[in-house]
Amino acid sequence: MSEPFRILLAVAATVVIVLGVLYGIGALDLRPPAVNTPAVTPAPATAGETASNETSTTYIFIQEGSDGTFVPALFGNYTLTLHNVTPYTFYISDRPVRDAGFVPMNSFLDTFVWGPENPPNAAIIIPDAQKHEDTLLVTLTNPVYVPEKEMLTYDAMVLESYQGKGLSHLKPLNDPAIQKSFGRVTVIIDSCPDFEFYCFNCKQGAAACRFYMLGCGWVRVGTCWHKWKGCQPCNLQQIPDECNSKFPDCSISCQDWTSGCLFCEPGVPA
Repeated sequence: MSEPFRILLAVAATVVIVLGVLYGIGALDLRPPAVNTPAVTPAPATAGETASNETSTTYIFIQEGSDGTFVPALFGNYTLTLHNVTPYTFYISDRPVRDAGFVPMNSFLDTFVWGPENPPNAAIIIPDAQKHEDTLLVTLTNPVYVPEKEMLTYDAMVLESYQGKGLSHLKPLNDPAIQKSFGRVTVIIDSCPDFEFYCFNCKQGAAACRFYMLGCGWVRVGTCWHKWKGCQPCNLQQIPDECNSKFPDCSISCQDWTSGCLFCEPGVPA
């Protein structure tokens, strides 16, 4: 069997397994719209709507290995290791965007946000394990992918309480622990984090904003998965809109060059 075909089969198997799990617990609504529903006022028509103009879209990211380990490390952390890992990360969002695809593992790991100040939540799912040890919610940091060994490792910490969106339907299935060694494993990573941007106006200047925080203040906006670019603001216009709304004094004219707030880039995970 050729390598591309093997990879395609692995990705397809991962998709089927995860969609089955999510649909079974109600995380995905795949039913067609109901007929004979009461009439409602339609929303304004939009053309070509994608993730790029949504203000908030929840994505999940899926990785799979043929087997793995979850062993204690220092300071209450664990090391999660996936062997024979599929070299792609699959991503999917539910309504209203319904976006799906896959990206090479290195590209995903390089463009996702793994900072220890706001590590992504994830669910480790072991399909062949006992029900009391087949699902565990964790946070993930420090991903290391070794393609020649088909191995992926993370630093993991068990979540005491999950407050996110993308994995909320897996929360009732969360177990106290999983085995140190297991067979087939799927990791479902939660959505891109919110980002914070610092607002300023043209009289204050971008340099002052970026290095000295001489501006108006911070705003927080949602981010979406933008394929090869990774986690990016879902709607760039939302950033100055939020700046102007939160800081009215920032919305001033500067010699007819611009009006309203500007913002520093890049933003930082919130």
